[in-house]
Amino acid sequence: TPVGQSYTKAESDARYVIDVQLGAGTSKTTWNTSGNWPKVSGYVITSVWKDASDYNLDGVVYAPLQKKIGNKWYTVSGGLA
Repeated sequence: TPVGQSYTKAESDARYVIDVQLGAGTSKTTWNTSGNWPKVSGYVITSVWKDASDYNLDGVVYAPLQKKIGNKWYTVSGGLA
C-alpha cells in the first residue's frame, strides 16, 4: 500500500495467519525399528507411548500443523531435521 494508506480488513485477513490447528493424527509403531521415525514436513509429534516391558518407545502419534490464511487452511512445510 502507498505511504499513508492502510489495508482493509479483507486485505489484512488475506495476508496473515488468523488461526492454527492440528490435522488428523497418524499412529506409527517405532518398536524395533531403529531410525524409522516419521519424518514428514510440517508434522509434529503429539504423543509417545511405550509398554512396561523394556526401555524402547513403542510408538508415536504425529499430526500436521496447519495454519489458516484468509479462508484457506494450509499444512505448514519445513522442519525436517
